[in-house]
Amino acid sequence: MKATLETLPTELLSKIIVSYGAHELLYVSCRCYDIAAYDLICSGVLFSPKTQKRVEGHSQDHRNVRAYLNFISNMNPGSLYTNSIEEYHLNLNHFHDNIRLHECANLADFISYFPNLKKLVLTLKQLREPERVHTTIGSSISCLDLTINIEYIDDHSTNELATAILQQYPNLNTLRLHRPDLVSSPGLDLDRQKRFISAFNKHIENNPGANLCKPTAILFKNYRGSPSFSRFERYETITNVNYIHIYKWNRKTGYTEATKSKSNALRKYYPETAGNQIGHPRRRRFSNDPLRRLEIEMLSISTQRLAYRDKNIAAELRTLIVQREDENAYYRNFCVETELYKLLDQLGNVPDHD
Repeated sequence: MKATLETLPTELLSKIIVSYGAHELLYVSCRCYDIAAYDLICSGVLFSPKTQKRVEGHSQDHRNVRAYLNFISNMNPGSLYTNSIEEYHLNLNHFHDNIRLHECANLADFISYFPNLKKLVLTLKQLREPERVHTTIGSSISCLDLTINIEYIDDHSTNELATAILQQYPNLNTLRLHRPDLVSSPGLDLDRQKRFISAFNKHIENNPGANLCKPTAILFKNYRGSPSFSRFERYETITNVNYIHIYKWNRKTGYTEATKSKSNALRKYYPETAGNQIGHPRRRRFSNDPLRRLEIEMLSISTQRLAYRDKNIAAELRTLIVQREDENAYYRNFCVETELYKLLDQLGNVPDHD
């Protein structure tokens, strides 16, 4: 007999739902719904649909978001279920034509439905003007631990995000902002990290009597993205190298970076990756030729040929390699070959390349 979700034993379905976090099965059938809902009520944890990595036309992703919004909107505030939720993983990384689905703002509104919420993990992916940040991130007076997974953010949204968190999460104790190892522009690089802290401090200073949160710690850390074969986008903070920054509150100076507390911060806030190496954003210095053999071998065959054949292109590659180190030190992604061919294109000298 062919096994189906309807014929699998309840214990096995429960194992799939609980151990692998496959709460999407909640939408498959009434039986799966009962098993998943029971698990969620008992665990106090709620998950929203993950973002599929390859969805033609985003139609399936959009349907999942609508179905989940319908599920959430039918909840009764003050019910046994809403009162039981203490941890919420809300994925708002749902876009169509680079515009966040309007259902995401509706979902964010329901964060306040959970009066005993202690931990919230928000996956945003990007925040850019003219998106209304205050509407996008929701609010909670009970939340103590807020995590935001984000990669792309502009200067305006960086300031808005700092203000929105201060105002809409007044009892926050821990704030974590997670990003990739390297971000594309405009992204949450080292400059925007400092801009965020500056905006945080400025808003607190300018509103001394306001009911604003003052987290014990504000943490910035890298995450590991999904492997190429994964169906869904996932964000995992267990990384081989930990690029972590921790800011602590000081009455005189506001939030300042605690550069000597990284090991302790990892053990306290990320114990599962605390044994791995701590990375530091620093520019690599070249005592010899930047275009050494190892660097050349990392380039495509056609670019290697150009470098060997044309000394001017080799010189440009040396400059770009040094520039890459400068950009990487600020957690910014920089592709030497892409920039080389952009430069050659501007000069009207684009050779054929693989």
